[in-house]
Amino acid sequence: MNISENVNISHLTTFKIGGRVKYLFQPQSIDECLEALHIIKNKKLPYFVLGEGSNVLIGSRDYEGAVLSMLGIDHIEMKDSNIKAGSGMINTKLSQYAYDKSIKGFEFMYRMPGSVGGSTLMNARCFGSSMSDVINEVKTINKSLDVQSIPVDEIGFGYKKSLFQNRDHILLEVTFKAEQGNPEEIEMKMRSNEERRLSTHQYDYPSAGCIFKNNYDLGVASGKIIDDLGLKGERIGDAEIYEYHGNFIINNGQASSEDVLQLIQLIQAKAKADKQIDLECEVQFHGQF
Repeated sequence: MNISENVNISHLTTFKIGGRVKYLFQPQSIDECLEALHIIKNKKLPYFVLGEGSNVLIGSRDYEGAVLSMLGIDHIEMKDSNIKAGSGMINTKLSQYAYDKSIKGFEFMYRMPGSVGGSTLMNARCFGSSMSDVINEVKTINKSLDVQSIPVDEIGFGYKKSLFQNRDHILLEVTFKAEQGNPEEIEMKMRSNEERRLSTHQYDYPSAGCIFKNNYDLGVASGKIIDDLGLKGERIGDAEIYEYHGNFIINNGQASSEDVLQLIQLIQAKAKADKQIDLECEVQFHGQF
């Protein structure tokens, strides 16, 4: 296991924003993850967990705690009509693996930023599908540092919601349903999803993905609400509300977490004042602000 001290972790996020942390643990297996957590517990350190680092905003100030990077726990196998993937497995790689095995249902994950663990925690959703649609069970470490498996019907999945958001569990491995499909149809959906993402230039600048959840009771996507508020192109420091996608904030080079946070607050305040809408953040906040 690699353990680094006093290291900047901005490179571990898709936003490319973040400060220095006292310790960075990078386990390569479940056993090493347990070892890291015992060290963190014995040192009585505050900590947070990162996967690919999408959907998060890390504070730019120094953090006197630890970060547990799960990217090294990226094993994958197909067994007994299931796919088992480590929480550090990148979504696109899982989608490609499923396609190679002619397994359907994973097309929505193709080119979707993030890793299996973070996407499961958030019950990530796009193109009409959610992580909960394809999950059978999740292996975690609980607060007592015991490994346990939780079946899908006990996870409390909802829209961008799961019990894992209470931070009582660290996700280690996810077992997915493996249903055979037509490889040509699978590939067609994957390419279509990719094109939709490319058409909104989602990969041109560092970002965390969508900043706000959609409120389906309103019947209008948050991106459209922000468009209608005329906020596209609004900029604070090097952070900017993206001209191609109103629900994205991009890093033009040297944006700080404070720049992004001020833009988020600006959007929320204007949505409340002009439309009486409360926009709820989807992006997760970690570290020192």
